[in-house]
Amino acid sequence: MRTLLLVVPLLLTAAPALAQPAPPPMQVPPELLDPHMTDRLVNMGQVLSNALLNLPVGDIQAAAEGRPSTWADRHRTIRDMARSENPNFDRDYQRSLAEAGPQLRAAHRALVTALPQVLGDLSRAAEDMNRAMQNMPRPYYPNP
Repeated sequence: MRTLLLVVPLLLTAAPALAQPAPPPMQVPPELLDPHMTDRLVNMGQVLSNALLNLPVGDIQAAAEGRPSTWADRHRTIRDMARSENPNFDRDYQRSLAEAGPQLRAAHRALVTALPQVLGDLSRAAEDMNRAMQNMPRPYYPNP
């Protein structure tokens, strides 16, 4: 009889481990597995950096110097300012962009190689954390 009085309340309590469905396994997004993605990223980086270099900043410089901006100020870009400091800026810039491509490709290959293992480890860590959370004492125990 006493055993029954102890077992019945335990059967009536919620079992969080059984109530929650298992999370779906983490998968590598197919976009990351595409070998041409790196080439597209390199091309996008070149276009974005060229767009950044063509931003007009002369107005900002004139305002910082406390003077009204002129026609030349309104048309001065980041590229123009870089050229004034380094006459070989365009050649150096293009060379650095060309060097970045192979480095990005190597980084992408390393990422694609390591990502399945990393996702598996993260999935196992999430399972361990869920198990640990289920075993934590409840602050409202014994009253639900």
